Amino acid sequence: MNLNNLDNIKVPKDDIENIKNSLYPKKRKGFKLSYAPIALVFCFIIGFAFPAYTGSLPVYRNIFHMLGRDDYQAASKNFNEVCEANGVKITLADAIYSDKSIITSFLIEAEEDLGELGENVNPMVYTKFKNARNNALYESLYFTPVGKNAYIGRINQTADFKKENISPLKVKYTIDEIKFTGKNSKTKVVKGPWVFNIRLDQLDKNQYALAKTMDKNGIYAQIDTVILDNLGAVFNLKYWNNKGILPYAFTIHDISLIDEEGETKGFEDGGGMSDSKIFKIQYRTSKKLELDEPYTLKIEFTKSGGEYYSAPADGSAPAKKYTESYVYNKDFISTPDPTVIEIPFTLKSK
Repeated sequence: MNLNNLDNIKVPKDDIENIKNSLYPKKRKGFKLSYAPIALVFCFIIGFAFPAYTGSLPVYRNIFHMLGRDDYQAASKNFNEVCEANGVKITLADAIYSDKSIITSFLIEAEEDLGELGENVNPMVYTKFKNARNNALYESLYFTPVGKNAYIGRINQTADFKKENISPLKVKYTIDEIKFTGKNSKTKVVKGPWVFNIRLDQLDKNQYALAKTMDKNGIYAQIDTVILDNLGAVFNLKYWNNKGILPYAFTIHDISLIDEEGETKGFEDGGGMSDSKIFKIQYRTSKKLELDEPYTLKIEFTKSGGEYYSAPADGSAPAKKYTESYVYNKDFISTPDPTVIEIPFTLKSK
């Protein structure tokens, strides 16, 4: 397959500005998560600065750059694996394996002029780790138009591996179908499959076990471990409560890192999973942490509304609205909202 033609994809400046405005809001203090009590896997992507696009750069070599992550681009391994089916060509461009996370960039090109249908694209991606077992996989994906009938995007995945630090990691992506949707909700579905097999070496890292816990108003938050690698810092956190109610009755509304000078740094990516007792969640920041320097992790918890929708998996009935029982719990009702917990910590040099 000749990849040279990929260099000729034209990306108008207006399209770059549209990507910037849709993916990265101008102002974003924090973020909220919505939790469904039946599917206990949650994920998100948070906005960050978007660099100027250099039109002479080949798209398929610079997707992370175009999506505002030069650090991802520098640390990633280039694959440029191409698969075609039914008039749609997908290129798996780059990928990174950092701690428990796999971050992959894609380019999608359609031969057909999709017109208004090309405003939104949603690939159905299934991931299999061929040499590792995982308890859960939480992921987020975002794709956006870039030029005519072309789309770029990234998939962020964090796995709860049964055995950690397997390297190289063998990953198989299967994209069964792609849905193209316009403003009027009219949808075109293109069937695949598009299949990719890659091997990724985990980025070199240093791990710091802290198990530092603070509590307030019956809510407990813990920094379990902090990972430092070429992408910055990864915080593996846990939180729970002593009220006998589900942990996701409380959500992290805002989280920030404060250094000794009082400078505050937000987090760019994160995701987590919960059981009936403990919520495990991971956050990532590009900030380079210094050893033997004091920091404070500030977490703002708010009460969850407890509402969710559920429908039969076979689609035999419409979704119904339900309310979690914890919203009627006296301890839940009396908990101050919001609750802010600060956890001071220092990463000691080894």
